[in-house]
Amino acid sequence: MKYLLTIILMTLMMTVSGVCEISDVPKSDPAFPAIQRSVNSGYLLAYGNQFRPNDAISRKEMAILIDRMLTLLDKGPVNLNDAEKQELGHLSKTYKQYLSTLELTVNDHTSRLGKAESEQETLRFDISKTQSDLQDRIDELKVENRKQHKFIILGIITAAIVGLLG
Repeated sequence: MKYLLTIILMTLMMTVSGVCEISDVPKSDPAFPAIQRSVNSGYLLAYGNQFRPNDAISRKEMAILIDRMLTLLDKGPVNLNDAEKQELGHLSKTYKQYLSTLELTVNDHTSRLGKAESEQETLRFDISKTQSDLQDRIDELKVENRKQHKFIILGIITAAIVGLLG
């Protein structure tokens, strides 16, 4: 439990100063109060009045979170009031739902990619087969063309002989 609390708190420790009215998260969003309070309390970073809820966290931001968490842990146990515990629980639940949704999305894309790769292989086979069939037909037409060419020449020679004799 202590480690879970540490990890969750670590994600909440980016600081800003002052009060910020978040404009890119609708007030109707269930996470809005927690996001607003976390930013205004200095736990999470805002960019102007933007929270950017769908942005990935960078390695630099994670390093800052870890450093702040380690500094906080060096000071001793973290005491949370009931409102902070409730907010932490809400953020944890929201994050868990987001990860679950993200996992479903990744699994869906992985499945689609597998199907696309299979279809691509089928198309490659079909193209190769069609090319082979076309080459076979071209070869057949060349042989038939040679036969017709011989008959035309034979016909011309026969007509010339008949013309000379007649």
